[in-house]
Amino acid sequence: MIQVVTALAPEVSQMLSVRPASGNLRFEINKGSYRRAIEEKGWTPVTGCASDCTMISQVAVSTGKYCSTGVAADAVLSVRKPPVIAGIAGTGAHCQADSYGRPTWLVFEWVSSVASLELTTTSLASHVASFRALIYHEILHALGFSNTMFNNARGSDGARKSLIKLAKVTDTDGATDEVWHFTSGRAYEMGAKYFDCQNGSDWSGVPLMGLPESGRASHWETRVLRDDVMSYGDRAIVSSLTLAAMEDLGFYCADYSKAGCMSWGYKQGCAFVTSRCGVGQSDRSAAPQSSAECGGDPIWGQQPDSYLTAKCAGGSAPCDTLLSSGFSTAGGTIRCNAQCYTSTAARTDCTAAPSTAVDASEPATMLGFSFDSSYLQYVALALWILVGLTCLAFCRASFCPKEGSVCYVAAMTMALFLLGVGLGGSGAYFYWWDASLVESYIGATTTISAMAIGTVLGLLTLLTFYGACCRSTRALLFAWQLYALLLLFQIALTVMVCYWIHSLDDVTNDSLQTLRGSGGGMHSDAFGAIALAEAEAFTCRAYQTCCRDPALDAINSTEQTCLDAHAGTSTDVTVAFEDVSSPNFCAYVSGGRFNIQPASGVCDLIDVALDDFSLPVCRRDFCLLGIDGYFDFVRRVVELLRQYGYAIGTALAAWTLFQLTLIVNLWNLRRRYRRRQHAVQPKAEATAVASVDAASEPPGAHCKPPPLRPAPHSKWDVKEAWSSEAKLAAK
Repeated sequence: MIQVVTALAPEVSQMLSVRPASGNLRFEINKGSYRRAIEEKGWTPVTGCASDCTMISQVAVSTGKYCSTGVAADAVLSVRKPPVIAGIAGTGAHCQADSYGRPTWLVFEWVSSVASLELTTTSLASHVASFRALIYHEILHALGFSNTMFNNARGSDGARKSLIKLAKVTDTDGATDEVWHFTSGRAYEMGAKYFDCQNGSDWSGVPLMGLPESGRASHWETRVLRDDVMSYGDRAIVSSLTLAAMEDLGFYCADYSKAGCMSWGYKQGCAFVTSRCGVGQSDRSAAPQSSAECGGDPIWGQQPDSYLTAKCAGGSAPCDTLLSSGFSTAGGTIRCNAQCYTSTAARTDCTAAPSTAVDASEPATMLGFSFDSSYLQYVALALWILVGLTCLAFCRASFCPKEGSVCYVAAMTMALFLLGVGLGGSGAYFYWWDASLVESYIGATTTISAMAIGTVLGLLTLLTFYGACCRSTRALLFAWQLYALLLLFQIALTVMVCYWIHSLDDVTNDSLQTLRGSGGGMHSDAFGAIALAEAEAFTCRAYQTCCRDPALDAINSTEQTCLDAHAGTSTDVTVAFEDVSSPNFCAYVSGGRFNIQPASGVCDLIDVALDDFSLPVCRRDFCLLGIDGYFDFVRRVVELLRQYGYAIGTALAAWTLFQLTLIVNLWNLRRRYRRRQHAVQPKAEATAVASVDAASEPPGAHCKPPPLRPAPHSKWDVKEAWSSEAKLAAK
């Protein structure tokens, strides 16, 4: 296996060139680019040389060789032998990329059995010939031939090229699907020339594979480009279309003299492409010497395919008869269809390069977005709280008297009681009696939360009423403690919201670095990391809910997602990180663990609230823009929150001061009640003692004169007592 790959890999190297680099190729020692996804899977990220290759691709990496001294190469190719999977011959992917996104560590997994790879009866040359198509195919995948790489390809300005788009296709038997098509770039130009489809309005571009599902989106549609190595035609022909597609990635320049000639679908017109071989045409553009040169590629008949036989106009062998080959001898000139002409010696188009220039890739700019830190929401909140506290300091006697105000407590408690009843009642009504509104705009989580908050407020206010009316110091103390806890929770939540709005700048930049291969775990070691992760996860799910392209629902696949992983791939990490439609995207990017889904009606509110935002446009560009569209959505949400930051800060500050006033009044009221209880209790005890003493005294004892020296309580009392004694003595 190693000998076969070693023999064929240099042939692929001769087809493509890359930017020259100074010095050896070296890799970094870190925990990898997909720490968040690795943690979500329950794995433990390990610091190492080219860590992603070890963690995700299970490749053995020598630190000294690849991270210290480096290697004199443009890329490293690792070969693995995983367990055999029925129907899968191999996979090709990459686990490391440079700053431009070009794959630098390639991983080829030889999945099919290697039991026949022995050299006792079969020569190495025979094995090389047998497996050339497989090796070419998987190495080109590893170099970037995939729907993920095409979708994320960027130009010299750093923005997405938008090479491929989803478009509806309809077979002649009525079957429909949504598949990716090359709609721009050098591959699109070469496809138009090959199929002789010059009118752009007559087709949707060069299609990538729809079925079978195992090869969806990362191969040429076999029914349209059967002969190309990147289809499922089992041919080793690297056509000019494939070389052009590799150039469209922006990493490579191709040597078109190495391109092979295809015949399947050659000059069959736009209808052949749009119907996926269901409609052909007799172009009769070839001029053979005899009918023997009009039989088409003999391998078509030798390798019949039931799928092609059922779907294509000419079946698996469209040139098996002279009639089907378009053979004619009108005017003494022999003619037949271009795809049936077996001689390719006179064809110059096979090795012709596109006329458009290669648009070299540059590092991503995320649609040119820049994120500046802003602390205005902190300043606004602090300012309003400071103003409120200053006002309370001057108006303490009115709002927070030392003895506590029963009127204020009653009024504030009544307001909270009405608020609680309103929240709980409306939540219960919408949850049980108007479920349509719940499903559309509010969501079950919101209504349940409203009922819970309303119930808590209602019980708390009843406890407060009881304590104030019955002068129960214990009830007032318990209510005060609950209000204090609620206040602390509210303050923490307010600070967290402000911090989240501010820190989304760093979150977005960190996400970009993570997705582009230089970042670590999201929100790692940040203050309030869990709350930050959940907040962004909710925003991410809102984007998925509102902007998901309805065309995805028409895809004939079990997973109706924008991007598809190559069949046999051991992990979905790399694709899910780039696929905004993936169920794992939000968890991998944000790290949020609570799967709280927003109601669908929230989308209409977002459409109204966000300036220059349109739901139809967002849905149209959902797959096309990928993570760029997601970051654009986050940016708009941040701008909206900051736009109303002052109003939000003012409302939160006013509500905080309202609660603080209530808490102070409850404390003062409790202190007043406690003082009165302590003052009344000694008097009651003195009265009881006096009664007992009076009962034990002999008759007439109470008529005795007062003592000569009563204990004075004040200067006035002393004078009054002595004057009484003097008057008594005088008498």
